[in-house]
Amino acid sequence: MSTLDKLYKFVDEEFEKYIPEYQKLVRQPSISAQHKGIEECAKLVRDYLLKAGVQNAEVVPIEKGHPVVYGELKAKSSKKTLLLYAHYDVQPPEPLDKWELDPFSGEVRNGRMHGRGASDDKSSTFAIIKSVEAYLKVVGEVPVNLRFLFEGEEEIGSPNLPKFIQTYREKLMSDGAYILDGSLDRSGRPVIDLGVKGIAYVELRTKSASKDVHSSRAPIIPSAPWRLVWALNTLKDKNGKILIEGFYEKVKKPTREALSLTKKLPFDEKEILKEFQLKSFLHGLTGLKLLKTYLFEPTCNICGIESGYTGPGAKTVLPHEAFAKIDFRLVPDMDPEDVVSKLKKHLNKKGFEDIDINLISGYPPARISAKEQVAKASFKAAQKAWGLEPIVNPTVAGSTPMYIFVRDLHTPAIGTGCGDAFSNAHAPNESISLNNIKTGIKYVATLIDEFSK
Repeated sequence: MSTLDKLYKFVDEEFEKYIPEYQKLVRQPSISAQHKGIEECAKLVRDYLLKAGVQNAEVVPIEKGHPVVYGELKAKSSKKTLLLYAHYDVQPPEPLDKWELDPFSGEVRNGRMHGRGASDDKSSTFAIIKSVEAYLKVVGEVPVNLRFLFEGEEEIGSPNLPKFIQTYREKLMSDGAYILDGSLDRSGRPVIDLGVKGIAYVELRTKSASKDVHSSRAPIIPSAPWRLVWALNTLKDKNGKILIEGFYEKVKKPTREALSLTKKLPFDEKEILKEFQLKSFLHGLTGLKLLKTYLFEPTCNICGIESGYTGPGAKTVLPHEAFAKIDFRLVPDMDPEDVVSKLKKHLNKKGFEDIDINLISGYPPARISAKEQVAKASFKAAQKAWGLEPIVNPTVAGSTPMYIFVRDLHTPAIGTGCGDAFSNAHAPNESISLNNIKTGIKYVATLIDEFSK
């Protein structure tokens, strides 16, 4: 029996014992945006690492931020080092009235664990820990040096991770990294991401008077919401082109390899349109052009607008304040601070000097080649653990702090994970299949095994 066969058999036999442990992790709130339960969850993750056999696991405090859980495990016969990253923080559970169960119930129904973070991303955190525990109990050692990095601020844009990386640079230098913060395809196939878009998340805020006034004064008192709407209207035309001067200057065209991988991607247009009850995609896009736009074009999206009275019934009021939250998804070689600088110049030029712009969070994009060892190992590991050919994304439309590893640590990194496409991540009623947790543990063990070769 091979080492992997022994590991798989061990996980199958022990998995029922893992379920209460995972419930405890899901039941522990760790809402980074609301600073709820973060320290308690960090200590729980550390304790799980210690129990697994990572004796030097520690909670590293972050000044004016949320702690990082870090650990190391040395191999006896390998000089190679692999970094495993996941995050223990979760999104806020609101709106609470949309949940069928308590957001932190950890209840199991129909083979699924329910709760905020059950899929994103405590599933990968748990899978990493249990895969190493299995290795130590079955084999007695790991085949490659391992470094563990569990972050508590991913859901708020990882504002302190760059500083942490720089401070502990020597400790974190590795030959490859796996960012375990992903999910399977709708068909159940594992997904491997060779890149991500960056992001610049900003808030625009304007104020017109010292207080709200009666709406009868609209002819003579400036309106904050109208001021904001007029400003937003200058950012993008009806065809989707972003009108900020110089916005596209640093956009890098996708490589031949990236385009070749894109052509192989499954993308069920009819099913997606059906899910969102749409007749067509924006601007009538279809086929390869749709995918290229989705993966390789930057965006300007309004996440939310707020002003005045929005409750039941009528309230005739002229609001004196208004704000909007906007995210820009960035592609190589764009930079969030450069985008915000150009946004400020654009609004000033259009006569909106009074609108305050605040960068809430942001980080650059990142992308590696499918020829990197860390990528090749993940392709083989996915096939073995899941029994299905992986889907390889040259990049994804979402954002993770992959650039920190690729650019700052000069460590090739890929994104993957064990969530599923039906988990409702970031939405009410988040859940994950218990089978995904079990196979996810096997998957991480296989990633370690393949990377060691």
